[in-house]
Parts: sequence; structure tokens; C-alpha cells
Amino acid sequence: MNNIIKRNNLKVNKVTINNDVTTIDTPLGLFDIKKYKDTRIFDYLLSRGFIYIPKIIDYDNEYILYEHIDSINYDLEEKAQDYIKLLSLLHLKTTYFKEFKENEYKLLYDRLKSKINNLNSYYLSLTNSIEEKEYMSPSEYLLIKNISIINSALNYTNYELDNWYESNNKNNKKRVVTLYNNIDINNMVKNKDITYLNDFSNASTDSPIYDLLKFYDKYYDIYDFPSLLKIYEKNYKLLNYEKELFYILISIPDKIIINNNIDSIKNIKKSIDKIYITLRVLNSEKEKTSKTHENKDN
Repeated sequence: MNNIIKRNNLKVNKVTINNDVTTIDTPLGLFDIKKYKDTRIFDYLLSRGFIYIPKIIDYDNEYILYEHIDSINYDLEEKAQDYIKLLSLLHLKTTYFKEFKENEYKLLYDRLKSKINNLNSYYLSLTNSIEEKEYMSPSEYLLIKNISIINSALNYTNYELDNWYESNNKNNKKRVVTLYNNIDINNMVKNKDITYLNDFSNASTDSPIYDLLKFYDKYYDIYDFPSLLKIYEKNYKLLNYEKELFYILISIPDKIIINNNIDSIKNIKKSIDKIYITLRVLNSEKEKTSKTHENKDN
């Protein structure tokens, strides 16, 4: 770190450390320094025309020095919309099709099929065990009361996964993008002059749905996801096989562990609420698809 400071002739008056970012106060202004495993990610993003990154001053094999910007505070709904727009632009600018030697879809299908089957067995065993009891605990009662919606989610994902694989098992390529992989709307910096995504240290390459999946898992109960997806798809429209897989992935229910305490009840309720919220998301997509077909027919 000292090398990059010396190379840029910066006189440091004050140092502030916030997690893995070091902010230095100099006569030339504030700068951030962060350690990166691969600083070449910024060269790649700029080469693909994605400009929504920090203003980089210098970097070497380990550290990057960039201009410090204090982000403004504003409405979280609007902030989520700005964030999803940047995510869509990142995916748009870095997209390409990748061929694979092994049948990657078969591997994914087998993994998800196994997960769904294991959850089916788990909930069947758990239900039988609870129903044999003379008295249920509050956690057990809450689960049994909602076991039908859990089973419906498992049946839906099992059926849709089979359909998805049947349609795609002969495909030997998929669309990939640079995934941000650091899903948190607070990682977006915005002021009156600039908006950018901060911290690309976890960036990777895979299907665009995985950034959306992480966003959904983190914010499904906070933001209106169908509205945000609509904003996303104005810049970067998901392909049918991508969207189908995304809806399968968000519909797989959690494995609920029964512990007879207050936290257990909260966790069960949160997992069940997520299933109902996801059901509304699926119904919203179904209505949108239905309207699209009606408009085409007319």
C-alpha cells in the first residue's frame, strides 16, 4: 500500500479504515485504497464500455487507488431502481455466449433434482414425526399449518425443473456475463455528478440470473421485485431458459430446522413468508405472459 502512495507523491494527513477500504486524507483530497486479488477486472470492464466504476488513480498487482466519493442518501426504492439499472448495464456490456464440453445443464439438473428430492424426504419425515406427537410445540404447529404451501413449492419446482431440462438438455452453450457478486445496494455510490458500483473484488463469470438470485434472496421482502425486474429487462432482457431457471431457483423452499425457541418461530415464519412472496412474483409473471399472448393474438 505504501508503494502506491509514494508513487503518486501523496502526503497523508489522516487515515481512516472502514472494513477492507483505507481512506487517506491528502492535500489533493480524499482517496480510497483497497486490496484486490486481480486488479485487471477494471481494465476489462472499461474495455467492454462499462464506465460505472470508481475513478481510478493508479493500481498495481495488489492495490487500487481511487477517488473517494461520499454517496448521497435518498429514497431506498429509488436507490434500488438505480442499482438494478447498473446491474443490467454491467450484464449488457459484458455478455457473450460460452460453449462447454460437459453437459453443464445435466449437471445442474442433477444437482437441483437431488436437492428437491432431499427436501421432499426431509419434510415428509419431519411431518410424520410431528404428527405422531400428542402435543406440538409452537414451532411444530406453525410448520404443520403451512406444510401444504411448502409441498406445493416442491412439487412446482420438481415439475418445472423437468420441463426446463427437457427443453435445454441438448444445448451446449449458455449466455454468460460478468457477475458483480457483491449484492448490496449500499455498494452503489451516487452523488450529483456520478453513479457507480463499488468493490468488484468478488466478480466472476456465469449466467446473469445469479446476480438477480442473490438480489432476490437479500431483498425479496423489502422491494417489489417484479417492478425491478421490469426495469432490468429494459436494458437486458432475460432469455426464456434463463428466466425459467431463475423462477425455479427462487421457488425452492428453505430447509426449515425445528428448534423450540423464539428464533425458530421467526425463522420458520420468514421462510414461509418467502414462499408466499415468491408465489406472488410467479403469478405476476404469469399475468404478464398472458397479456403478452393476448396482445399478439389481437
